[in-house]
Amino acid sequence: MGVICPTMVVTRADRRGRGKAVQPGNREWATAIACINSEGWSVPPFLVVQGKNHLSNWYTDGGLPPNWVIKPTSNGWTNNETGLEWLKHFDKHTAACARGLY
Repeated sequence: MGVICPTMVVTRADRRGRGKAVQPGNREWATAIACINSEGWSVPPFLVVQGKNHLSNWYTDGGLPPNWVIKPTSNGWTNNETGLEWLKHFDKHTAACARGLY
């Protein structure tokens, strides 16, 4: 696999020094879909990971809040099915806040 773009790491602003890899070896693709509005509230993240099945330790050992969604796909990327699931997730968490018809 080649390099798609230069690497960037998001970290705390007060952190000093170079970042380091915490897991040696192969890496897998993962996608995080997040949505934050200008009023400051957000839709719980929708994580797309590489895999075929949900693993129980994602939920028991991961420490993720219960309203986060984990969606396994064959390559860790989104597709039409995953996009539709995210839209349903978005609608579920924003329907009560909608003003007007749209």
